[in-house]
Amino acid sequence: MSTDAQREIDRCTASIINSPNDPLLFHTRGYYYGQIGEHLKAVDDYTESIRLKPEDFAAFANRGLSYSNLGEYQKAILDYDGAIRLYPDPGPELYTARAIAHEALSMFEAAAEDRAMAEEITRLDELEELEEPVTETEESNHYY
Repeated sequence: MSTDAQREIDRCTASIINSPNDPLLFHTRGYYYGQIGEHLKAVDDYTESIRLKPEDFAAFANRGLSYSNLGEYQKAILDYDGAIRLYPDPGPELYTARAIAHEALSMFEAAAEDRAMAEEITRLDELEELEEPVTETEESNHYY
């Protein structure tokens, strides 16, 4: 067990006593529980974070990951769906995570669709990076 993770869990637990309605504290503690393999505790904390801040796509995504680590793939898929719905520009990671959960449930067509979406997002991101305009800086205007 990581002593750094346990230290962060303890810090969050102490802070929750004073700020029991702070979703970030539950989210952070859930993250560190996941880091030490305490996925049930992570799910509980992400659930509380979502209760306090239902529009937090990251809490849905992270709870989905915890559910996947517990082998509860249907619940993971529902959370990944929620994260994708809430996040205006989901990255390929969410679709890949959902594809893995679909594959675990032998839902291969849905998994293939998710993997295709992840690949498309990656391709578009790479194109966008290539098309970014080159901006001149003061240094680039000097000839040496």
